[in-house]
Amino acid sequence: MSILPSLLFALSANMDNFTVGIVYGIKKIKIGIWSNMIIAVITGLGTFLSMTLGLFINRLISHSISNILGSSILIIMGLYLMMDFFKGNGRDTFLKNPEKADENNSGDIDKKEAVILALALGMNNVGLGIGASITGLNLLYTTLSTTLLSIISIILGFHIGKSYLSAILGKYAPLVSAIVMILLGIHEMSI
Repeated sequence: MSILPSLLFALSANMDNFTVGIVYGIKKIKIGIWSNMIIAVITGLGTFLSMTLGLFINRLISHSISNILGSSILIIMGLYLMMDFFKGNGRDTFLKNPEKADENNSGDIDKKEAVILALALGMNNVGLGIGASITGLNLLYTTLSTTLLSIISIILGFHIGKSYLSAILGKYAPLVSAIVMILLGIHEMSI
């Protein structure tokens, strides 16, 4: 079994985390290791639960139908996000302004604020996790990849946010996520 589809899923699922990291870098809002770990664990748990639901759905239908259904979910979600990007609407009001997670304006995301942020980030991945699971992505690889890439994407985004690349990378991260999602759906449909 190839780990590449799981890594592609994790990459797409964590583009919002990357964008949030960029915003925090720009705004100089610190996110400590424990807050980042909380976000990663909740993101990983959300992936695990949504993929478990997808496995349950997968048992109710034949393999060929489940592969087409799961791939279609990924492609449709990717196309929706791509259209949303080009319309300029953005995905979620909270994720458009992630600095609002710093409710007490301390310049630091504490553990409570990290939980709220993680729930917002994880909600965007529920449909993606169900679709990926239905297509047959490995539950363990995908959950671990998503959890690990969550930590890395926030740290990387934060450091890029402090640099001049932030405007370009932050602006196009949702589009990249949509394209990766579509490519993953096409890949899974072809196997």
